[in-house]
Amino acid sequence: MTTTSVKKNETIVFQRSTDTSSTSSDDDLSEVKTQYDDKEKHTKVKPQVSTPSEVNAIDKYQMEISIIILMSFALANCFEITAPYVDKFIHLQNKYPGTDFYDIDINDAFFVFTWIFVATFIRAFTMNYILRPLASCVNITSHKAIQRFMEQGWYLVYYSTSFIFGSYIYYHSPYFLNFDNFYIGWPHDKMTWLFKAYYLAELAGNVIMVIMDVVDIFLSTAKLLKYSGVQTFCDVMFGVFLISWVMLRHGLYNYMFYHAATSAKTLMVSGKCIEGLIQKTCWTDNIITIFLSLLGGLQIIMCIWMYLIAKVAIKVVTGTGAEDVRSDDED
Repeated sequence: MTTTSVKKNETIVFQRSTDTSSTSSDDDLSEVKTQYDDKEKHTKVKPQVSTPSEVNAIDKYQMEISIIILMSFALANCFEITAPYVDKFIHLQNKYPGTDFYDIDINDAFFVFTWIFVATFIRAFTMNYILRPLASCVNITSHKAIQRFMEQGWYLVYYSTSFIFGSYIYYHSPYFLNFDNFYIGWPHDKMTWLFKAYYLAELAGNVIMVIMDVVDIFLSTAKLLKYSGVQTFCDVMFGVFLISWVMLRHGLYNYMFYHAATSAKTLMVSGKCIEGLIQKTCWTDNIITIFLSLLGGLQIIMCIWMYLIAKVAIKVVTGTGAEDVRSDDED
């Protein structure tokens, strides 16, 4: 064999070796890329879910922050030099001299700010130290079921408290069983301490909230019975909820809407804005229209909810039992 032939054969072997190595390297790179793509795809498909310990940490954090802020206000109010700076956060503003009545004031926003932290603290304390142990007493073991039980338990506490205070205010008000007094003597700018505090806490009208609260009490009770495994009582309470919903949110509410649309302007004629006259508070036709539109819009939303409630009612009648038609993430 000549030297030229040997070199030629070596060249061929080297080229084949190079081609094989290149192919193997490409296969390795392709495999690594496939594994990376699969890992990235798997990471995107599977989102991170908060663990129970993370949820508990958030609740604890909310309660601690609320305590710190509220205690800071209380401590600052004890010293003469700092008390004026926190007075707006603790006490209602704009009291009529020599009376027990209050007027509206822009500084009422500070009281609302404080109430947010008060409500946050009460909610966290109630859920963690009252409702969580109560969930164990009724043999609820699933973390999701416990969370739902606690949430509905808090709603029941909140709506019940709101309903009690709201009903007390309504019973002692001049418009008790007399809708005309909603508007006669408007503007109603002389409020008791309880009425003004209630209004700032709810940020809604007294009678509207009473109507809403009583229905929500029945709904939350039905859900608590559902999570506790008492299906029969849940179905009965759902029936009570359905009846109260139709009577109050579609019956009484629409009558109030009709009364406002037909009588408000006539009964409040003394408070209408007069061009060229300086008035403390007054109304125009556009203002009345805006408020009526808001009331009408709320009724439309409640009609949509009524459709969802009717679907659940059909299941109860057919023997399936009351179930929430919303998804797990929405509950």
